[in-house]
Amino acid sequence: MHEGSLRGSIFALLASAMGTGLFNLPERTREIGIIPFAVFVFLGGLFSMIGMVYIVRLIAQCKFKSYGEMSMAAYGTPLKRFSEVCIIIYPWGITICFQVIFASFICQLLHDALGQNLYDDRAKEQLNSTGNLVRISVNLGCLLLTSIFALKRNISILQKIAIIGVVSVIFNVVIVVIISLTGFKRSNQMDPDGPPVVYHGIFHVDGSKINWFSTDGLASASLICQGMASILFCYVNHQMLFPLSLSLKRPSQSRLLKIINRVHVVELLVYSMVAIPAYLLLLEHIEQYKIAAVVIGSIPITVVTVGKVLMLAALFFAVPLNMFPARESFFDATLIAKTNRNHIIVTMSLMCSSTAIAIGFVKVNSYFGLLGGTAGVMMAGGIPGLCYFKLREKLTKVDIATLVLCLIITVIASVGAVLSIFDAPS
Repeated sequence: MHEGSLRGSIFALLASAMGTGLFNLPERTREIGIIPFAVFVFLGGLFSMIGMVYIVRLIAQCKFKSYGEMSMAAYGTPLKRFSEVCIIIYPWGITICFQVIFASFICQLLHDALGQNLYDDRAKEQLNSTGNLVRISVNLGCLLLTSIFALKRNISILQKIAIIGVVSVIFNVVIVVIISLTGFKRSNQMDPDGPPVVYHGIFHVDGSKINWFSTDGLASASLICQGMASILFCYVNHQMLFPLSLSLKRPSQSRLLKIINRVHVVELLVYSMVAIPAYLLLLEHIEQYKIAAVVIGSIPITVVTVGKVLMLAALFFAVPLNMFPARESFFDATLIAKTNRNHIIVTMSLMCSSTAIAIGFVKVNSYFGLLGGTAGVMMAGGIPGLCYFKLREKLTKVDIATLVLCLIITVIASVGAVLSIFDAPS
């Protein structure tokens, strides 16, 4: 798969979208029910695809090379600045999420693999005082080490190392799907001397326990909005279309649309294959062992430990890699001179602030919902929709219908972002 080829472009878009967010989907399925999840993962994919189609059509019409250029042409400086803020917030916010997950996985590995007593209740992911000290120390250590890479101006080496992230996602997806079919055994946290807890797989599910559709009034409405926001988080990579259109051989509109269609079919299949089977697998003992925010945390067996180690390596390098677009967008938005002094100040300010938030606020579900429903939803459909409405030479009835759909989904996801902060599930 060479750069500029059709397959290489499809792989690049898939690799930029599929990350830790997809392993949050089983927990979201538990919260909102299988039917709303299936509807929302389809609507989220449709929303994402419509946003990409808008961008591709505007690239073909106006030859735009960036979000900022497209936004500037549509509504001038205000939308250009807003788009730059979104591009700052999204990767910066992702680094916070990565740091929370990184520290959480380290604590899980120390407890499960090395027998360190770090939890008051491992089943509920409640750390004791020692565990919290380890978590904070890991975050601070990660800050010191990743800052070395984040301060680099040339990130070509990090981009090559990022293949670890692709490998970790593929490995963990395959393992989760296989284990969902075969089941697994885990040690009994309630009775360490008793027999292991056995999960028999999705073919032995008690149908009466399945949550098909949450019906708990306002609480369900809140979870549904948050679920929509978190699902959109898994689709956001629309900023990649601009460099992709420049590197693609024969970058015609039809070739770009072919890439978009194939990417979204794969995403829809993968997200459904992970979310629903993993939820059904873990449903068997859900009263004792809740589903972790990142589902592989709920499967403490050797082969998944390998997956966690791979993901740890991916997360470690993903932190400085995501700081690069956040920092560069910050310079573009503020027009601050890119001197060495400013480079260090801006980079370390972003790094230190993300670490401080990761230490103080550890609800991963909230991050997925908040990012998906704010910068994510605007990058995926909000900004492309606004620009398309303004710049497209002639809008058809189908265009109007898709714009209305995008508006509705944007509102739902934005509400979900707010609720992710003030009404997040425990």
